[in-house]
Formats: sequence, structure tokens, C-alpha cells
Amino acid sequence: MSSKKQSVIVIGAGIIGLATAYELIKRNMQVTVIEENEPGWAASHGNAGMIYPAAGEPMINPRHVMAGIGWWLTRGSESPFQFSALKLPELAGWGLRAMGACNNRNYERGKKAFQELGADNLKFYDDYKKDGVEYEEHPGGFLTAFTSKKAFANLSGAFGQDPSAEILSGDEARQREPFLSERVVGAVQMSEGFTSVHPRTVCSGLARRIKELGGEIKTGIRVTGATHEHNKISALQTNDGVDLEADHFVLAAGGWSGKLAKILGSSVPITGGKGYAITIKEPSVSPKQTIFLSEYEAVVIPFERAVRFTGFLEMSGVNMELRDRRFKALEQIVGRYAKQLPEGKEQERWTGMRACSPD
Repeated sequence: MSSKKQSVIVIGAGIIGLATAYELIKRNMQVTVIEENEPGWAASHGNAGMIYPAAGEPMINPRHVMAGIGWWLTRGSESPFQFSALKLPELAGWGLRAMGACNNRNYERGKKAFQELGADNLKFYDDYKKDGVEYEEHPGGFLTAFTSKKAFANLSGAFGQDPSAEILSGDEARQREPFLSERVVGAVQMSEGFTSVHPRTVCSGLARRIKELGGEIKTGIRVTGATHEHNKISALQTNDGVDLEADHFVLAAGGWSGKLAKILGSSVPITGGKGYAITIKEPSVSPKQTIFLSEYEAVVIPFERAVRFTGFLEMSGVNMELRDRRFKALEQIVGRYAKQLPEGKEQERWTGMRACSPD
């Protein structure tokens, strides 16, 4: 006699929600993913798509925080870190937690956790392919470019400890990557332990495979509340008036998880960190590989028939407001590293909320 499958509802159809749903289905669970918009529409749509496990580290650490404050005070709209003073009341609780977590001990623990979490990432993507998950991938390597001699001298030494890193002069970097301008004084070529994916295609590929495996994805569903029994959620209340029951519930709503947790009667200290991206279709020029713009922590990514610029971490609460000055600043930054800014038939300007925990 076979036992009834355990049912799970996953709230959120970004990369985390879809990957979780996929794994639960493979573990013989009955899975429904609910999403207010379309799968992969938020942070999973416009990010850089860099799969580089070795680079994982906590955002909140003394070095980043001090550098972020310095950038914010000196670089204006081109600062990689942005903060809205008007949102201080909304972010106060999160900020106090972050200050408490900002120390070297937590940083080292967090970095170790990131490395353990990301160790098998490249293998997981290979497994996706073998199981029929279709997505766009650009394996090979990436280039970290520098326009500051001081930054190049400081960071190239750290990179040099990695046997797969190749230190390049400015001229050598331009020979390797003709997209780069004369302003680039040096670069580090990484050729192993990395791949690049088009994030939107990973989401669409996972969504398709989830349905093929018997899972369900419901869009246009907004969670408005929850029914509790014996200190446990038994059903979700939704915007269409239908209660959704399940044995288990997974909250995977990215930058919105903190707000949704409150609706569900819980507390999760997550807010959104806004990023910006410009995607140019059918570009006039494009790099051969992903380029990390070191001094500004921005990225230029080549896709099939497209190129994307992405960067910034703006702490301004959970909102999807498109700010023109951020896009102009992003173009100016890329223009410092690129011999020529790409032009194309169509340009998509996008913003999305990264899920940011205070530790």
C-alpha cells in the first residue's frame, strides 16, 4: 500500500523557489508553486548569471561596509552602494541587526557557509542539463578589469594565489578582450571554476521541467493571509478568495520575503537590495566573455544576441522604482572600461530586489 504524497506549496517562482520545487518533486512530493507575476520576473530576470562558487561571501562585513560608506560619500550616483535616507525608518530594524553582525568573526563563519553551500553548484547545473532542463550557458571564464593602478596592485596579488588566475597587463587584457578601452591598466583572467548562464532561461527551463514532472505553477496568485492550526500554517489565503491547503509551505519570495512573513504571522529579517540592469538586444559590439568591472563592482555579460550591464546595491526599501540617474551612471561606468558602448535595436531597463539578510 503506497502512502499519500506529502503536499508542498512554494511561494515564489524565482530561481530559489523553482529550484526548491524541482528538488522536492524529485523527492516524490506533490508540489505547487504560486507566483503573483510570471516565473523568474524579479531578481531572477536581470541579474548577472555568474556561477562562481569561490566568490561567495557575506555582504555584511567590515571591509565592505567601510568601502560602501566611502563610495556613497565620494562617488555620488556612480557609487556601487546606495542608501536612501528617506527609508531610514523602514530599514532601521534591519540596519541595527546588520551593525550587530558586522564583525570579522561572523564574516569568516559566513564565508565558510557560502563556500560549503556553493561547492556543488557547477555540478548541479550539469545535472540540470542531464535531466532535460534547458537553458543558455556560456562556459569558459571571466575577466576582472581594472582602471586604477592602485586597485590592480592591491587585488591582483590576492588573485595571484589562485593557480587558475592569469595576471594580465593592460595591453595583454586588450589582446585577450578587444572590448576593453585604453583606460584598463590590467586584468585578471579566470578560466576555471566558473560558468555564466542567462538567468531568465534557467527559470523558464526549470518551470518547464517542473510541469513535465507533474508539478503545478500558478501565476497571478497573491498571498493575503494564512490559517493556523496547532501553531502551524494549514492554508494560505489568496487574492482570488481561494484557500490553498498543503502539508508544508516554503517561503521563497526573495526581497519580499520579510513582508510576506509578517502576513503569514512570522518574522524573517530580510529586505530588498535593489540592483539595476541594461540589456541591449542585437548589440553593435559585445565582449567575448563576462567582464567584472572591479572598481565599481559592475558586470558586463554577453548573451546570445544580447549584452547586459548590471550593478549597484541600493538600500531603499522594497520598491520597483526605475531611477534614470542609476541607468545613466551604469552606462558611464561601462563607458570607462569599454572601447565603445554597445548600441542595439532594443534596450531593456530593469530593476530587481535581491534578498538581503542582515548577517
